[in-house]
Amino acid sequence: MAIEHEEEKKQIFKKHQLSIQELNKQKEDEIVKITEFTQSRLAELEKRQRNITTTNTTDRFNNDDAKKVDILEKRLSELENSLRESRFECNKLNEKIMNVQQRYADSISEKDKVMKERNDMEKKIKSMDAELKEVLAKNMELVTNMSNYK
Repeated sequence: MAIEHEEEKKQIFKKHQLSIQELNKQKEDEIVKITEFTQSRLAELEKRQRNITTTNTTDRFNNDDAKKVDILEKRLSELENSLRESRFECNKLNEKIMNVQQRYADSISEKDKVMKERNDMEKKIKSMDAELKEVLAKNMELVTNMSNYK
């Protein structure tokens, strides 16, 4: 029974570890994607900024680029917010996983304690059963001895 619980405990712990690894991998992938996107957008913005300052174009052209820059800056801000939210959510999930693991470890510990107490009780019962059999055997012997004296 204890071996089964140990095995179950190991399996659940392994699943939790895999979940943590998957979440961390997902977080890292998301960070890489957002970072790459942000860097490419920043490079585009810097390139456009240089082009805007080095060329003499019409106000309409500058206005269109300014709108595009504003849109890209807003998108960059949204992505940064999304990254912060993803990190926060990942941290919350990590905390939940740690809490679940701790509760599981506590329950396994409590279960093991109860199993030990049960095994101790079974040993006591067997010991008392053996003593009872001895007493009954002695009583039977006394009864037969007493019946022989009459």
